[in-house]
Amino acid sequence: DVVEVEEDMFADGVMFDGSSIAGWKAINESDMVLMPDTETVHMDPFFAQSTMVILCDILDPISGESYNRDPRGTA
Repeated sequence: DVVEVEEDMFADGVMFDGSSIAGWKAINESDMVLMPDTETVHMDPFFAQSTMVILCDILDPISGESYNRDPRGTA
């Protein structure tokens, strides 16, 4: 399958349901945003089909703050 990365994804992020991940969010407050980090974009050299890898930060859509359970921010 071919998936296109659109410019607005880098400005607005991509919404997802945080309640689908065990221990993350309750169903009544489950909206989360995956915000692509442009400094992490690279081509996967091992996948047979051309594949771009983009790491994302996880944000609260209302406050715009980083989510405290985002694996990228956990030390």
